[in-house]
Amino acid sequence: MISEMLGSKSILCSQALGGAGGQGSQPDGWSGVCIAQSLKIPREPRQGEFDKIIARLLETPNARAVIMFANEDDIRRVLNAAKRSNQTGHFLWVGSDSWGSKISPVVQQELVAEGAITILPKRASVDAFDRYFRSRSLSNNRRNVWFAEFWEENFNCKLGMHGKRPGSPKKCTDRPQSVRVGNCVSSTLTLSIGPPQGCVLNALLYSLYTYDCLATSSSTIVVKFSDNTIQDKGADCGLHKKQERHYQPVRINGTTVEKVDSSRYLGVHISQDLSCSCHINSLAKKARQHLYHLRDFRLPSKVLWNFYTCTIESIITGNITAWFENSAKQDRQALQRVVRSAERITHTELPDLQTVNHKRCQIKARGIVKDPTHPNNRLFSLLRSGKRFRSLKTKTKRLKRSFFPQAIQALNQGN
Repeated sequence: MISEMLGSKSILCSQALGGAGGQGSQPDGWSGVCIAQSLKIPREPRQGEFDKIIARLLETPNARAVIMFANEDDIRRVLNAAKRSNQTGHFLWVGSDSWGSKISPVVQQELVAEGAITILPKRASVDAFDRYFRSRSLSNNRRNVWFAEFWEENFNCKLGMHGKRPGSPKKCTDRPQSVRVGNCVSSTLTLSIGPPQGCVLNALLYSLYTYDCLATSSSTIVVKFSDNTIQDKGADCGLHKKQERHYQPVRINGTTVEKVDSSRYLGVHISQDLSCSCHINSLAKKARQHLYHLRDFRLPSKVLWNFYTCTIESIITGNITAWFENSAKQDRQALQRVVRSAERITHTELPDLQTVNHKRCQIKARGIVKDPTHPNNRLFSLLRSGKRFRSLKTKTKRLKRSFFPQAIQALNQGN
């Protein structure tokens, strides 16, 4: 019925999907259907290839209907080429199930795609299978040889030294977790992220996470518990000591708690020696992966700059005020090389990381100064002149290069 309504038509196939169409070819099962042209999109189209395709489709002006068997990226480029050729409303598009209900091919070119007919296979969700699949874990689904690889891909982790994702810094743990209150025990939940229950690092991370939870009234008392651990206020954690200290392995119910070299918390990799190399290496690797997409886009420099700002820059500058000043020179150079590569691709000048860190410090510091309820507002005290802030006294280089001393220095330089 659709074929009768559209009349004479053209077929456009993507070679990446196995399209074997050519000029004058007749697909199997299409006997009696009037096909004006049968074109194919190259597997690796060159610049201007889609403009040529639109020009060839216009050679048969009576065949306004175009049936597309192409992937969503090629569909988006075809519609964009039709928009550039001022052919909005000329073609009647018929898309295969690779288009379906996807929105990405028609974003910012809705008028060109208006009236298109797409195919979407009928699908249904089986609740019983969903419940079964969600209950599967590494411990109860060993007969499926592909499940371990799916687990690594889904949770972005690595299963031991023979895992399929050698670059992933996170280790798959498959830890069952439950809560007991008296004689009542909750259902078991499998955890694949976060430190194990009872880990000695939990108390420190909990204190950092709940540091801003303060009582706002003298009649209110805030009591913090961290895994049933009593923290002595005068205890010396030994984090500032230079000498190496050896600790006895921690055992829980006869099982030794695993000791790791680094752990990820709130997006930052905290290594055993409190260095930033592990975190920066992870950022550099992730940013270089996104450079591939930046090279693949054949778009104006302004659009590429927006893509860099929204994706790559947000990756390499995440929590930059917490780790940049204490990072090693070679680690900074590794990230800076990513920025220089993005400059060559986008043909625009991008700010260096030192400048970005300086601006972020100023912005965060001004926010703390303007908020009198912030717990660290008292660290920013003005001198008698009322123009500059009092510098903090520091005894170690690590403390001197931390956020608050650097933030005060940035504010004084801005004044």
